[in-house]
Amino acid sequence: MEFSYIDTRTPRSWEEWTLINAETEGERVVIAREMAPRDAVDGIDAIDIDVDDCRDLYVVDSAGHVHRYDRSRDTLERVPCVGAVDGSFGDPRALCVTPDSIYVADSADGRVYAFSKDLLQLRWISEPSFDDPVGIVHDGRFVYVLTSGDGRLTRLDGGGSVQSVVSGLASPEDIAIDSAGNLYVLEIDRSDGDDEPAATVRMFTGDAVVPDHTESAAVTLDREGNIPAGASSIEATNVREVLVAVTSDTSEGTTLYRSRFDGEPLERVVSFERGCSRLVARTGDATADVEELYAIDRGKDEIYLLEARGRTRRNERTSQYDAQLIKRLDSGDRGTRWHRVNVALGLEGRSTQLRLSYAATEDEGQIADSDDFQRIDGIAEGYANRLHDAGVRRISELTSFDPDELAERIGVSDTTTASWIDQARELLVDWKRVGEPNPSDALLESAEGRYLWVKIELIGSEDSSPWVESVRTYFPRTSYLRYLPELYRSDEASAAFLERFLSVFESVFVDIEEEIENVTRYFDPEGTPAEQLPWLGSWMALEMDEEWPEPARRELVSRAPELLKKRGTREGLVEILRIYLRHARPPSAWRSALEAHETAVLDLVRSGSMSNSEAKRKLGESEQLRAMSGDRAGRQMVVAWSTVLERQREIRDERVNAGSLTEEEAAEERNACEELIRESDQGSLRYLVEYAMELEGIDGGETDDRNSEHSVESLRESYEPLIRESAERDVPYLIEASDLDCIASDDVRKPFSELIGHERGFLVLVRPPISDDGMRTVRRIVDAEQPAHAAGSAVELRPRIRLGGNSYLGINSVLSKGEFAIDRSDLGDDSVLDEREAYAQLGVKSKLDGDTFIS
Repeated sequence: MEFSYIDTRTPRSWEEWTLINAETEGERVVIAREMAPRDAVDGIDAIDIDVDDCRDLYVVDSAGHVHRYDRSRDTLERVPCVGAVDGSFGDPRALCVTPDSIYVADSADGRVYAFSKDLLQLRWISEPSFDDPVGIVHDGRFVYVLTSGDGRLTRLDGGGSVQSVVSGLASPEDIAIDSAGNLYVLEIDRSDGDDEPAATVRMFTGDAVVPDHTESAAVTLDREGNIPAGASSIEATNVREVLVAVTSDTSEGTTLYRSRFDGEPLERVVSFERGCSRLVARTGDATADVEELYAIDRGKDEIYLLEARGRTRRNERTSQYDAQLIKRLDSGDRGTRWHRVNVALGLEGRSTQLRLSYAATEDEGQIADSDDFQRIDGIAEGYANRLHDAGVRRISELTSFDPDELAERIGVSDTTTASWIDQARELLVDWKRVGEPNPSDALLESAEGRYLWVKIELIGSEDSSPWVESVRTYFPRTSYLRYLPELYRSDEASAAFLERFLSVFESVFVDIEEEIENVTRYFDPEGTPAEQLPWLGSWMALEMDEEWPEPARRELVSRAPELLKKRGTREGLVEILRIYLRHARPPSAWRSALEAHETAVLDLVRSGSMSNSEAKRKLGESEQLRAMSGDRAGRQMVVAWSTVLERQREIRDERVNAGSLTEEEAAEERNACEELIRESDQGSLRYLVEYAMELEGIDGGETDDRNSEHSVESLRESYEPLIRESAERDVPYLIEASDLDCIASDDVRKPFSELIGHERGFLVLVRPPISDDGMRTVRRIVDAEQPAHAAGSAVELRPRIRLGGNSYLGINSVLSKGEFAIDRSDLGDDSVLDEREAYAQLGVKSKLDGDTFIS
């Protein structure tokens, strides 16, 4: 008998489940995690803080001193020579740190001081123009200072010149800036004299920042224009995204809210029992969530760190560290008898647990739970609002009330509430819990109906969470009872027990049969689980250690038959080294460039500067380039391809607009270019360049000017080194003793001979870049794959400097003048090394007047 089953085991399939306080983490689901405070610096009365690009924390205290926190040593060191008088400030209010400067706003004299971060020297002092400064930020060009006394936002240029930017702000409290240059100002309006003053965050885009601009250009944080009372600080964590810290005076706790300026209400991020008078974020990149937050608890003289995934999040429904995963499964047939549920789970310590519940129904309208009371007849929007006001938030909560008590709460008759409660009970599924916790294989009792509801409860603690990797539900129920005589089915109760008992054996045998049926997947290098690769490789005597990346292991195993024929040969060793080096090197330049391009596109979309359709087109092109280049090393020229393609597209559009090219002809040219991409190989770039130049009407033979930027020959010469480097980047040089026979010069041959050692030795030279661990793995490969009669060694080549690559003669590189003086000379120009120099590397393994002499 073959069972049908419904499977969940991929991140995409988990999207079909209702996850309550849960999140996917790779291939598994866990209880959601949130930020948690951790002590960083205590015993300092901090006024303001900032984090630089190196993740160093800078602090200005009430005594007027600036400090730097060294995380590696967990020490707070005072920054010398930074201060208005005697290394201190009179009344510092705000601090800003950039890659090269430290800015401090001092309320005592109303000035801003700029210091060199490296030299610790004063650069400039502004005019006394700042009345009670409360914040200072920097966008790479200008310094922006927010002052509370006159409600102004002021801009200072690189020399300290002052220019008013925004005026008329109502009691501004804090300022933030995002990576796109958008400015955010927190206003605390106390004009009404209320105990809880209104708070608003306004956004000023780069275009809106002009002198004397009023608040009319501001964008309010949410639909009402207000944020919760008690707001103390803001910080921009992404483009058009702000965190607002709201501190309660009564509980000494803080809640962080997030707004993405999209018209939606505030989103609660996390609550914790700490005060927060200042908030500073450190983000990973322009599209990533915030990595960590530093905050000041001024009441306790502490600075603490909020780590992005510091603890398990409490479930708002239960106030416990738990989560629920719910899904309704559909068999397609009424009366289906559901068989069992397999759960691949993991537990983290004794404090974690998993519970499984289920319910079978025939009615499609039955639900697990909902906050939509209008699903019940007789409850319209008005009554639904009354239930919410009475503290009844979900339909499941409605079933726990007595009709009389509920009627008194919301002001209706008890007959009406009794009808609501009965309907709610009929609407909700009747959960049955599997008896034992942490069930990996649960047999379902009395589960009959077209639909099966499955609920998995993850129960954890503040620091730990269980996880679920996959869920498989089998149906319909069958057992070996059908093969037994009628006698065993005559008693209904006994037959039910015997059926459940025998079904366990049948389902186990089905699992075994399924494993046997799919055993061939373990023989496929591309499909076998990663942990089985060493076992599969052992069939062909392949040696791989833990340093091999998984893609390299798969390629090695898949190519094992051809490599076995070459084992013990020079060609075989080089091929194995190429496989490893192709996957073990650091990410290449083209991948970094593509990621930067994608990040820029997303930023433009978030800022409203690019439409979704245009972004989709550009990201599609980027994805095409990724797929085209794959993971093969040395495809840095993909960045150049992108540039050529963009130029080719612009030219084609210009010709269409000018009428010299029809839409059909343009489509044909585009398809021809895409065909080149699909058939791309190491040399295809030159053809792509030629094709792009043909669209401009340029023939490489029409001009003798080989230096012309429009010359095909010029472009070809520019890109051929990249093409050649692409082909050679992962090819190690292998030099045998016999290869040195063709070297006529003894001086040239000698260093190689010394490294090879003897006539049966060989030397492997590996191109940079490669890590120390990678080089050690290369040496292990050489030791394992070398023939029994030979002895080899591996050496990493040093990076080279190439004129026309990253250095330009006469611009950033110069040739020294030929000269000779006592104790100083130019090797190779007016001096040579004599025969006593052993390694031909002056300054590495040689000493002047020791084993090296100037002749």
